Amino acid sequence: MKNFLINYEIRQFENKGLSHYSDAILSECESQIVLLAPSRDIFPYLTYAQKHAATIIGVIKTHPYADFVSGHLPGSINIQDGGQFET
Repeated sequence: MKNFLINYEIRQFENKGLSHYSDAILSECESQIVLLAPSRDIFPYLTYAQKHAATIIGVIKTHPYADFVSGHLPGSINIQDGGQFET
């Protein structure tokens, strides 16, 4: 079994206008990223993934976001389509 705690990085993103924080967990050995509580603005995550030649493979939402901070509307990342984003 692989030790997934080796060679990983956690990067925090801040959206100051909304006082919203999200995280990207990067497995450096697998070149894969999971996003935690992402905002609707996906471009910082895409830039981070490109910088690390990694693929976004999952999104974890911790709760419903009644203020629409989260990416569940058009413009969000769709993991089922290979990490492509909806427009």
